[in-house]
Amino acid sequence: MALFNVFVTGRKINCDEIVTLKHVKSNGYLIGSKHDSILSNNYELSVHKDNESGKFQVVCEKKKNTSYWEIGENVYLKNINQNGYLSTSKSYEFNQYNCHNCPIMYHLEACILKYSYPRDDQKWRAKSGVIIANFSDDKNDKVNRDEL
Repeated sequence: MALFNVFVTGRKINCDEIVTLKHVKSNGYLIGSKHDSILSNNYELSVHKDNESGKFQVVCEKKKNTSYWEIGENVYLKNINQNGYLSTSKSYEFNQYNCHNCPIMYHLEACILKYSYPRDDQKWRAKSGVIIANFSDDKNDKVNRDEL
């Protein structure tokens, strides 16, 4: 019996369901590791062709109101192996001081946090036409998040 389901576009994702996340550009699966991430010293997030170590639990913010993840609603994505939450933050941006002349200048580090409780900056939201977008209260936020 599989621990997670294979998804078809448009299929509802239940709260607490185990999913895998696929990186669109590389066609690989997001996985966590025990290695420290470069900027935040949390768990490193990487892409791998095998989806076995990249399982995430969809933790719905408004679980009492709905039994599945709805478009526009916030969720936390908890990595099963590391028992931490998928996160990114403007505080951990690659710039000329920490990544001089690197190809990922001004991209945000995505990582799995080392602590096992959710915080507001770890919310994610599905939007129409986008597979997953990072949660932001600022409706005019122009940060490019096409790498996740």
